Amino acid sequence: MTNLPLALVHFLSGAIQFPRAAHLLTGLRAKRPTCREEAEDFDHGQDFLLQIGQYLEAHRRTRRYFADVLKLRAVAALTDEFVEVRERWKANRSQDRTWFDRMNEMASVEFAAAQAAAIRPELFGRGS
Repeated sequence: MTNLPLALVHFLSGAIQFPRAAHLLTGLRAKRPTCREEAEDFDHGQDFLLQIGQYLEAHRRTRRYFADVLKLRAVAALTDEFVEVRERWKANRSQDRTWFDRMNEMASVEFAAAQAAAIRPELFGRGS
């Protein structure tokens, strides 16, 4: 992979919003969906696997690298926070935009870039 730092940013952006899809794409086991959003997330992962499964099989080293990214505590905390923020926003769609704004911030590529910079030292030596 020629631009691993940029790929990390975009992978992290997707993984924060769609953790089950990210797990499926990297060959990790995804948690069983418990709501509609989680089921859609899982279904997206299945669709992506159908589309790029052969590519992922041919690039196992890259797939392992991104699986290692998902195994980091910091990344698990981000995905958990996104799920919590989304649930709080769904439960309280009032004039207070706190949860909505946080959800949109976390879904941005800029947020993912900052988080990627923070986790990159943990991945040092794995090609980042």
